[in-house]
Order: sequence, then structure tokens, then C-alpha cells
Amino acid sequence: MENETTMKKVSTFQQRFKELCASNMSTDTTLADHLGVSKQTISSWKSGYRVPKKPMVLSIARHFGVSPTWLMGYDVPKIQPKRRIVVGNIPKSIVVKNIAPAAKPSFFTERCKSNC
Repeated sequence: MENETTMKKVSTFQQRFKELCASNMSTDTTLADHLGVSKQTISSWKSGYRVPKKPMVLSIARHFGVSPTWLMGYDVPKIQPKRRIVVGNIPKSIVVKNIAPAAKPSFFTERCKSNC
């Protein structure tokens, strides 16, 4: 997450979480199953009684496709921009533009499927 001390908080986790659940028509049961928590936990987040820990915030943000920082109530874009990691200059001759279709399975692979 970004540096939280320089960002302005404009909402709460509870408000943003409830908004996401309503807009995605997620039931507490479905969401709880997907995140590996109980329905009561989902309910406690929606009511504002509890706030999830950082790893769970990241899982929730990933599930809904939003920025974890936005989810926590900060004034940042809702959708997190994808980051590109550039290691260095890669010569164009190395960049693969088209990937050939997968080769047919070898004799060994076919034989192993039937006899292994």
C-alpha cells in the first residue's frame, strides 16, 4: 500500500466494503466462502464492529478488483493501476511476439497417461 500518512482519508473500510458488496450483489455466504471466513465475520465488517487485518484487506481488494488503499477509505483511484517492472533494455530480437501453438504430446507423455 502507499504511504498512508500523506493521503487524505475520506471514507471508512465499512462504507467502501458495503458499497462493493452491494454493487457486486455478493451474498455474505458466497463472499465468506471465497475469502475463507465466516458469515459472521463478513457481517462484523459490514457493521463496522471489526476491520480486517492487512492480508485480508489485500484478499478482499483482489476479489473485487479494487485498490487496497481505496478500500481502506483513502482518497486514491478505486482501480489500482497495473505496475510494469522494467529490468533493463531488452533487445527486440529477444521479445517473443507470437508463440507457436503447443506441440503434440510426445510418445512418452501419451504412454505414461495410459500406463502410469
